[in-house]
Amino acid sequence: QLNREAEIELQIMYEEFQNIVRRLDKIRMLSDKMESTGRDSETAMQISMGEIVDIVSDIHQIDTSTRETMKMVSELSTLSSAITKILDTVAEISEETQLLAFNASIESARAGTAGAGFAVVADRIKKLSDGSRNSVKDIRRLVKQILTANERVHLKMVDTAGKVHNSAIKFQNVEESLGRIE
Repeated sequence: QLNREAEIELQIMYEEFQNIVRRLDKIRMLSDKMESTGRDSETAMQISMGEIVDIVSDIHQIDTSTRETMKMVSELSTLSSAITKILDTVAEISEETQLLAFNASIESARAGTAGAGFAVVADRIKKLSDGSRNSVKDIRRLVKQILTANERVHLKMVDTAGKVHNSAIKFQNVEESLGRIE
C-alpha cells in the first residue's frame, strides 16, 4: 500500500516536473523570440536613423534652395523696377516726339506747298511716337503682370520656407529622441 502511494506521489511529481519543463521551454522560446525581435528592432532603428539623417539633410538643402529662390524672386522685382524706370524715359521721349511732330505739322502747314515734304516726315514721326507710346503701355502692363506673379511666387516661397523649416526642426527632434533610445 505504501509503495502504491509512493508510486502515485512519484507519478504526480513527475507530471508536475514535466509541466515545469514544458513551461520553461515555452519561456525559453519566448525569450529567444524577444531577443530576435530586439535585434530586428535595433536593425530597424539603425536603418530608420540613417533615413532620418538623410531626410534632415534633404530638408536643409530644400530650405537653402528655397531661400536662394526667394532672393532670385527679389532680384526679379528689382529688375522689373529698373525696366519701369526705362519705360518712364521712353514714355517721356515719346511725348516729346509727339509734341515735335505736332509742331512740325503746324510749320509745314504754314509753309504751304513748300512744306508738303516736311508734313510727310511730321506724320511719320507722329506714327512712330504713337507706336512707342502704345508699346510702352503694353510693356507696362506686362511688367505689372510679372510683378503680380512675382509677388504671388514670393508669398508662396515664404510659406514653403516656413513649412520646410518647421519640418526640419521636427525631424531633428525625432532624430534626437531616437538617438536617446539607442
